[in-house]
Amino acid sequence: DGAIVATIFNRPSHGQCEGDVECWASTDGGRLWELRGVPAPHEPDTNRMNVAAGLAHDGAMIVLASGWGQKEGSFRDRIVPCWACRSEDDGRTWEHTDTIQLPDGCDFLIPFGDVVRLADGALGASFYMQDDVTKQSNSYLLRSDDGGRAWGDAVVVGRGDHNETALIRVGDGLMLAAARTQTDAHLDLFTSEDEGRTWSLLGPVSTAGQIPAHLLGLADGRILLVF
Repeated sequence: DGAIVATIFNRPSHGQCEGDVECWASTDGGRLWELRGVPAPHEPDTNRMNVAAGLAHDGAMIVLASGWGQKEGSFRDRIVPCWACRSEDDGRTWEHTDTIQLPDGCDFLIPFGDVVRLADGALGASFYMQDDVTKQSNSYLLRSDDGGRAWGDAVVVGRGDHNETALIRVGDGLMLAAARTQTDAHLDLFTSEDEGRTWSLLGPVSTAGQIPAHLLGLADGRILLVF
């Protein structure tokens, strides 16, 4: 209907306090905004702040939300399990599940960026994990075959040094992913020619500290990368 929707963490902090993921909407091109719903309300001593969002093939709104829990008086010491949230009334009311199938050897996943619609009717979304001890981080593409309620079938996009990853589907099986590196925080560009089943590294598309990424298809066919 022309509305613009933003899913945001509702506290003036980068996850250092309790808070929710809220859905705000504008019907006048972004000039005025109103609170429409709360996809992911927090539980006591936790927050919901890390999100991926998009539309399912049937028009339902999808929000994937994880966050941090408080431990010994400090936030960001433990990661809370990701929720898959779905709204069929344009973001006003929400249902959520925690049906996120983790890859082998992975204790948690954090969602990021846009939920993308795949050609076979599935949805795709970017997730990542990182180990603060080994400094290893992997980014993944997970699929949902039921309209965003359950997620799994994880495929590695960037292995060992990649976390927050932006996805875009270009068409005819072609996808691009711009992934943030863990070590010096630059962006690497990956490509897939089989609808996200396998990925190849093309190379860097930014220098150190130029993160995170978003990919947007323009009306004239060009692709815009911003960070």
